[in-house]
Amino acid sequence: PLDPPFSRGDVHYEVELALLVGETLTHATQDEAERAIVGIGLAMDLTLRDVQTKLKEKGHPWEICKAFDGACPLSSFLPLSRVPNWNALAFTLEIDGEEVQHGEGSDMIFAVPTLVAEMSRHFTLEPGDVILTGTPAGVGELVRGSKLRLTLTGGLDIETSVVE
Repeated sequence: PLDPPFSRGDVHYEVELALLVGETLTHATQDEAERAIVGIGLAMDLTLRDVQTKLKEKGHPWEICKAFDGACPLSSFLPLSRVPNWNALAFTLEIDGEEVQHGEGSDMIFAVPTLVAEMSRHFTLEPGDVILTGTPAGVGELVRGSKLRLTLTGGLDIETSVVE
């Protein structure tokens, strides 16, 4: 189960695609970037939203609202052979049986290979690095005791909960 630090403020969820990098990339082409991705999974990018708001209002960095212990639980990674086409990807988050987030590869601003290649132009990516691609609409507050279900095209289906 997820056990976020509710004592520190409101915790918001964002489901995102998680890409597992399998080789070093620097100034990669899109083809090189695509070949370097060895797995795809899901991440729950958690945010202490009220802490973030206060820090942003003061013009301060807001790492502490995103980088707390347990802030980014990851699923296992599927091999890319299970995901034949980036544009055909679909992922969802259901909370207590209601779909609250739905994303598709075809809705992304940048295709996955383009995104990874561009990142490699600014910093080196290493084997084992995990890239989160951003979240679709529907982010919201996580509530104690909620039942979560995350799904990803290719066979990833995760059920978990939030501690009471």
